Amino acid sequence: MIALKAIKDIVDIMYETFELPILFVDQSGHITYEANENQEMSPFFHTIGELLQACGVRDETATIPIIKTTLFLENYIFLNLIESNKYLGKIVIGPSTFSKFSEVEIDGIISDQKVMINRGKIKNYYGKLPAVKQKKLYQICSVLYYFIYRKKLIVSNIRQEDNLSQAHTETSKVSMIKNRENMTFHHDPSLEKKFFNYIKNGQPEEIKKNLHILPDENFGVLSKSSYLRSQKNLAIAGVTLATRAAIEGRLYSELAYTLSDVFILKIEEVTDIIALRNLLSEAYYTFAVKVKEVNEQQYKKEITECIHYIHQYLYEDITLAHLAHEVNLNPSYLSVLFKKEVGISLSEYIQQTKIDEAKNLLLLSTYSISDIFTWLNFPDQSYFTKVFKKVTGTTPKRFRDRMGTV
Repeated sequence: MIALKAIKDIVDIMYETFELPILFVDQSGHITYEANENQEMSPFFHTIGELLQACGVRDETATIPIIKTTLFLENYIFLNLIESNKYLGKIVIGPSTFSKFSEVEIDGIISDQKVMINRGKIKNYYGKLPAVKQKKLYQICSVLYYFIYRKKLIVSNIRQEDNLSQAHTETSKVSMIKNRENMTFHHDPSLEKKFFNYIKNGQPEEIKKNLHILPDENFGVLSKSSYLRSQKNLAIAGVTLATRAAIEGRLYSELAYTLSDVFILKIEEVTDIIALRNLLSEAYYTFAVKVKEVNEQQYKKEITECIHYIHQYLYEDITLAHLAHEVNLNPSYLSVLFKKEVGISLSEYIQQTKIDEAKNLLLLSTYSISDIFTWLNFPDQSYFTKVFKKVTGTTPKRFRDRMGTV
């Protein structure tokens, strides 16, 4: 364990090596030493206390470095100094950004956060901020950790966190259910190939393992009035491409499009950049999980064709006779084979799949219950409610009331 008196030397060495502002805050919250030449501190926080509070840095027991990103897209590294189970203070490195921002993007950030500070001062501040990639921040964490605790740090143990706003905005599911748009965006071809292949091949573990290589900088500007809006547009395009990859990986198209709708809705609800990035990572991971689940089922060819047909024509009246005709099997034999392969009867599977879609419509739209059961080809509301309760344990109305609607 490094002695407290050596902190000054560590701060100086870290600053000289990485050329990032660095300071030590004692257990009382006072800055006792700092190394910083010609780098302005953040104009968004007047004191170190405000910065720590804004970043939610409260844990004084953890010995693992934390990378925090503020709502203004500034990055900071925090590491507690603990000796003999006693908290002595913390080292703070930053601010930096993942990439340089254009004036248009800075205007968008100012607009998003409703900053009441001189625009010229803010633009000057962002212009001087050093751009440090995520991988480099991890390396800085590792070096600092070794200086302090004389141990090698496993990169995956580094905590990268953010401040997520819980505010929500109203949005409609109507256009998303009826219209699935094809979108393109400015992306890194090698990154696209890597992540969308993981989705296509059903490899969620690879998605999770490689999330740190997702770009932290923007790919392009699709909205001049708001940086957040621009990134939302890119995220929607990313979900669209992930949907295509999942379908190519044999995920049922109707399920893939429903997932797409859900994530696009969530994208419209988020109110800060970091929440948006986390959501896009979640979308990629979820698509990969679903592809993996489908490909691990390994049903007979006829059963797989039946399942695909059910998902594709979910809003139509699906009968045993029609499915048997589609796969060229005797209806009775198909019924027995389906239950043997899937574990439930064909009629139960159709009902469960329709109810899953009904749940999405109840949660993500303001459509009436009568519209929903009519579209899904239930004969009447009484029967729909009976089946819904059988599958979920509650009625459609209670489900919507409990879970909430958009």
